[in-house]
Amino acid sequence: MTFEIPAAEPKPEELARECRAAAGNAVEWVRSMTGIELDFSPPSLIILDKVLEQVVRTLTDDDREPVIVLFGSYLGEVLLDACGGRWETGDVFTGPGIRGLYGKEITINPFTRVRQSLKNMEQNHLAVYWNSVIDRINESSPIDDPVGFSPPPDTPLKKLPVANGGGHVEGPSDAELGKTIPEETKQFIKILRKDLGVELDYTKESLKFLDHYLRSVNDKIPQDGSMGKERMFVYLAGNYLGEVLRREYGGKWVYNDEFQTTGLVLEKDGHEMTIFPHNAAAKMAMRYKDDSVIKYARKVARDLDKKK
Repeated sequence: MTFEIPAAEPKPEELARECRAAAGNAVEWVRSMTGIELDFSPPSLIILDKVLEQVVRTLTDDDREPVIVLFGSYLGEVLLDACGGRWETGDVFTGPGIRGLYGKEITINPFTRVRQSLKNMEQNHLAVYWNSVIDRINESSPIDDPVGFSPPPDTPLKKLPVANGGGHVEGPSDAELGKTIPEETKQFIKILRKDLGVELDYTKESLKFLDHYLRSVNDKIPQDGSMGKERMFVYLAGNYLGEVLRREYGGKWVYNDEFQTTGLVLEKDGHEMTIFPHNAAAKMAMRYKDDSVIKYARKVARDLDKKK
């Protein structure tokens, strides 16, 4: 990797080019490692958290700083795309940072946040950080001289669906979920095609492979139930399970505000039923002997028939 955090103070436009290039390298790195395409949107930070949870345990001391540069740049670019502002260096930063988000007098250092995340992912999720930045923006005063800063967007900022100090968090819209989850599922299919030579086709018969897949994941999960680096792939398996059932019965992905999690509303003969495929996949990955994907799909079918 050629990009390094500059020791000097380059012009903002030069710094912006270097950080954007590093963020692009981060996107390419995630694509090559997982098949997942990060798109510089705030919801992509939820995906990035899952990626970092998977890779953090594999990092050597030599890997850590380059990863901080890559994903600190990506986090910064997500904030700039969504909020306006610009990259700067100065006394308030250790290395480059961002100032002027949403036209407010606020300064942050995304590299420091990523460094904290690598030390303790559970306490320093990037999606939670996004929500805290929104709070800081709402509490900050307008910047005195906005010349040279990217202007803030016309759309209001929206928090991500993550637990944040027990407070209420507004979740993604149905339209956002309807776009994000099918795309993530396509990437999951590509991963399995590339790594295992398996072609999933969204049929109920293909769920038999998820049985084998989650059984293999179950063998890798410690007895305490912590999924560790398997968490992201269990999440993607939940995506695929849900997409198969959604295509079979019709329906849509929704965010359940009460439980702050994603659900799937299925429809059959004018009746609706909400299920939680991600929770089901996690349960089967941790306690596979008690359940299976095929049994789960059959139970969903029976429950839908009862609603006629």
